[in-house]
Amino acid sequence: MIIHQIKDLSNEYVISLLIEGLVDCGDPNLDPRYSNESRNLFYKLNTNRYENGCYLVLENNQEFIGSGGWYQYEKDIALCTRLYFNKNYRQKNLVSYHMMPIIMEQTVNYPKVWISFNDHNKGLYDMFCRFQQNKKSSLGFKWGEVFTLFKPIGIHRVNKVDQYIVEFNRDSNP
Repeated sequence: MIIHQIKDLSNEYVISLLIEGLVDCGDPNLDPRYSNESRNLFYKLNTNRYENGCYLVLENNQEFIGSGGWYQYEKDIALCTRLYFNKNYRQKNLVSYHMMPIIMEQTVNYPKVWISFNDHNKGLYDMFCRFQQNKKSSLGFKWGEVFTLFKPIGIHRVNKVDQYIVEFNRDSNP
């Protein structure tokens, strides 16, 4: 497996992997056919949203596995966004063991790391709530330990959209 790190659209090979992997994902926030919309990943890559951050793209034998990234949301908050995995690679802890260690290392200068979820992904937010109650994931598989460090903090307005937020706070987790 190879993990590419990009900040913009300049790496043609990685962008072609992304396009191929996301074109039929069913999410206008990720689908390259919606790249003229400000909420879209390709729009964000084209307008330097990840300049103070990084977008990670995983591949296996030239096949798109998944992607996700982070950027500086506020001076003290790094925001993880636009996570998507090919259906064949879901529930394999690739985010826990491959992406999150990179993100946590790259965001070490931010006191807080947020992961945001929209209404469509509220089930994932609810899973973090279950962690706080010392219950198992309701999704039927075990997530990596890194996610147990994130605490649900409710709904916050992020980029003009209400989002469910889980937070890793370095002050609470030295």
